[in-house]
Amino acid sequence: MLAITGNIRLQDLISTRMERKSSTQSRKMRLQNYKSEITGDVASGFTVTNTNIEKVTVPVEKKWVGKSTNKVEVKLLADGTEKGSADLTAADNWKHEFKNLLKYDSADGHEIVYTIKEVKVDGYNTVISGTAKDGFTITNTITGKVSIPVTKKWVGKEGNAAKIHLYAGDTEVDSVTLNAGNNWQHTFAGLDKYKDGKEIKYTIKEDAIANYKSEITGDVASGFTVTNTCVDEPKSNIPSDKSYDKKIVKRHNPKTGDMTNIMLYCTVLLATVLGLLVALIKKHNR
Repeated sequence: MLAITGNIRLQDLISTRMERKSSTQSRKMRLQNYKSEITGDVASGFTVTNTNIEKVTVPVEKKWVGKSTNKVEVKLLADGTEKGSADLTAADNWKHEFKNLLKYDSADGHEIVYTIKEVKVDGYNTVISGTAKDGFTITNTITGKVSIPVTKKWVGKEGNAAKIHLYAGDTEVDSVTLNAGNNWQHTFAGLDKYKDGKEIKYTIKEDAIANYKSEITGDVASGFTVTNTCVDEPKSNIPSDKSYDKKIVKRHNPKTGDMTNIMLYCTVLLATVLGLLVALIKKHNR
């Protein structure tokens, strides 16, 4: 039992013991994440080596912009050297944690730099953000290119040219003039298939051509065909009051004097014929 003598007060003794206890607890806390190794002997002296064995966890999450694949493989790197890998799928909500990783290198004590990389996924752009401490996020955005052929057909007389406009949604992105020189064909090539993970809707329009009716068929996958059919030219306008020139046909009626001359001519002709006829009869009777 501890005896209290002299000028030492009980309060001071209690305070001293609490300070010693606090110091011991502090030492225990400081050594909690260390592995201790003692080497040497009495003659040469002892060496106590404490190695930090603190562990960390590195979370990883996958995000998709556009349609997702079935799975992706993610590799964990420690100071650039592959340390492990994991498959992320929809079944685990596209998340994973690399656990029980040493925070410090056992050889020289430096803090290990953990990074991740993803095995290439065809048709996607990959962006990795975040840190080992806060967690990494891998964002895969769907990509792809598309080419759209356009063909012009004529029903009836062929025109000289036709201008075609290409639209992505409501925005015009390109145009081309089709003519006999390019065989009335063109391909819009190297177009982005997706925007923000969504497939772009491409359409075409044609400038109106006088006296032709236009019809567009097809789609992006098979190509578009623009068929122009010749229609009748507009008829000329005839005024409703029909105030146009009329040709008046007049009948020609012979005058009275002309008629008398004709009758006289016919009488003389008849008399001459009768005179010849009588002369022939008399000659025959002789």
